[in-house]
Amino acid sequence: MQTLRTTTTLAAALASLSVITACGKSTGPGSGNGPSAHPSGTLGAPMPIAGGRPFGIAFAPTGIVYVTLQDANSVLPIDLATRTAGALIPAGADPGDVAFDLTGRTAYVSGYNDGYVHTIDVNSGTPRDSVRVAANAYRLALARTAQQLFVSSEDGTVYVVSTTNLAVTDSIPLGGPLQGMTLNASATTLYASSTDGTVFAIDAATGAVTDTAAVGGSPQDVALSPDGKLLYVANQTGWVDVLDANTLAPLHRFTIADAFGMRPTPDGTQLYVTSPTLGEVTVLDAAMGNVISIFNIGGSPRRVAFDAAGTTAVIANENNEVDVVN
Repeated sequence: MQTLRTTTTLAAALASLSVITACGKSTGPGSGNGPSAHPSGTLGAPMPIAGGRPFGIAFAPTGIVYVTLQDANSVLPIDLATRTAGALIPAGADPGDVAFDLTGRTAYVSGYNDGYVHTIDVNSGTPRDSVRVAANAYRLALARTAQQLFVSSEDGTVYVVSTTNLAVTDSIPLGGPLQGMTLNASATTLYASSTDGTVFAIDAATGAVTDTAAVGGSPQDVALSPDGKLLYVANQTGWVDVLDANTLAPLHRFTIADAFGMRPTPDGTQLYVTSPTLGEVTVLDAAMGNVISIFNIGGSPRRVAFDAAGTTAVIANENNEVDVVN
C-alpha cells in the first residue's frame, strides 16, 4: 500500500473567514457543531508496536484505538490512557483501513491483499463475519445511519456493502486506482480520489457521479471540513488542494511534499498531513495554509485520527509505533 514545504494564503473566498489557532474554542472555515478544541501541539512519547507495520488507524467511540498491522494481518487495540496494547485480532491479508460503527461495538477492516471486508466484535475482541468485495479492498467510508459501507478498490470501483447482512449490494465504477474516500455528515454525498489525478463527488443513494475535478498529480487522502463546506485533497506529488465541497471548484493549493494521510482537526482550524518519505507530520492552519508546526517523527507516518474530544491525535507509523500529539 505504497502508494518543499512552502505556504500560501487562501483565495478571496476564504480570506474573510477568521480562525483562532490557539487551543480552545474556535470559529472559521470548517468550524462545525462538534468539538471546539484541537491538540495543543505537544508531541508525546511514541507507543511502540511489536512489529507488523502500522498503517490504518481509528478511535472507537469508547476511546480505544484500533491500528491495522499490514505484516501481521491483524488489528491491534490500544488503550492510550494506560498505554497498553491488547491481543492481536486477525483481520485478513494486509489490512489497510478500519472504521467503527456508531455504537463502537463493531469494527470494519479492509483486506488490501484478500479483497475482503472483515468485521470485529469490539467487546470481545474477536473476528466475526467477512465478505469479499473484489481482488483488492482499501479505503472505507461508513454511512452509519444508512447501514451502508463504501469500499474503494484499486480496480477503480467503489463497492457498496450492506452492514445489515454484510453483502455487496452495488458497485460504482469510477476509474483509476482509488485511494481516498469520505462521506458528508448526512451521508448523501461520497467523495473519492483516484491516483490518476481525479476527484469525484457521488450521489451516495444512486451511485451517480455528480461532479469531478481534475487536480492532477497523485491524490491520496480526502477529508471534509467539519462544516462540510470544504474538501481537502492530499496529493503525494506535493500539495494539498482545497475544493468547494458543493461544486469541487478549486479554491486554493497548499504546497507540502509527499502529502499522503490527512485529517482536519475536529474544530476545523488545523490540518494534520503526513509525509511518509520525509518521516514528518505537518500541522497547517486550515484557513491560510501557514505551517504551525512540523513533527519530525521519523519512520513512515501514514494515517491520522483524532479522539472524540479533539485534543489528541494519533498517527500510524510503519516504523512500528503509534505517534501521539496532545
